[in-house]
Order: sequence, then structure tokens, then C-alpha cells
Amino acid sequence: MTPTPSTPTDLIFDIEVDSFCHGLRAFPGKLSQELVYRVLKELKPAILTAFEQLENFDFLKISRRLSDATGNVLSEKEIVFFLSLLFPLPEQLDEDSQCSMAEVIDKADQKYSTLLSDLEIIWKQEREKELQEATKMFSRNQNDAFEQGRLRL
Repeated sequence: MTPTPSTPTDLIFDIEVDSFCHGLRAFPGKLSQELVYRVLKELKPAILTAFEQLENFDFLKISRRLSDATGNVLSEKEIVFFLSLLFPLPEQLDEDSQCSMAEVIDKADQKYSTLLSDLEIIWKQEREKELQEATKMFSRNQNDAFEQGRLRL
């Protein structure tokens, strides 16, 4: 059931996914979607590390394993789309890590054809939000400097 890892990084990532699956299966109550989403958020650091270590993991198999572990509280597709929301903006990764992430996304997009376009929309929104926040911060700093007499017009 568990794929055989090919590198030490693969092994660590696989162990982390197995741990999450075990935890979800062993949960002593009824799993809700909200609880599963909260648990899945904890995979974000492992996913980032996998990209940084140039690991080309099988995103669909991982999502299927997690879905099975939840008793299908969330479908494979729901998990694919949710976990993809945890992916960093491409520009936050070096070029090799971007390629690793692109390969993972491409394989999942072959099954769920809107994944990449949905991610591109989300990334665009995140970039716009970051730009707005940076603009606000810049304006505040300029206003503070002007009020303190450090900036003259």
C-alpha cells in the first residue's frame, strides 16, 4: 500500500504522510471536514521540504492515502486541491524547486484539469495581496517619516 521510497528524503516524507494517515485512522471520534483540513495544514512544511529537496512525489497517491485514512470524509480530489493551496508561490522557490513543484502539479493536473489554472488564479491573488500590503507599509513609513520631520516635500 505504501510506495517504496527511493531516497532518504522520500523516506522522511513518506513517514510523515504515514504518520498523518495513522493519526487520522486512530482518531477516537468522528472526523469532520474542518478537523481534517486543520490536520492537513500541518503537512505544509513537509511539502515545502519535498520541493526544496527536488522530490517528485506522487501527489495523487498521497491524496488517495489521506482520503482513505479519513474514511473518505474528504475525497482524493478535495485533498489534492486543498493541499495545493499550501504550495508556495513559485517565486519563493529556487529554479530547481520550481521545476519539482511544476512536475508534481502537472501530474495532478492531468487528472484534475483545472488544478493548474486554479493555482494560477490563487497565486495572482496572493501576489496582489502582498503588493497591497507592501504599498500600505511603504505609505505608512513615508507618513511616519514626514510626521517626524525625516522626510521633506
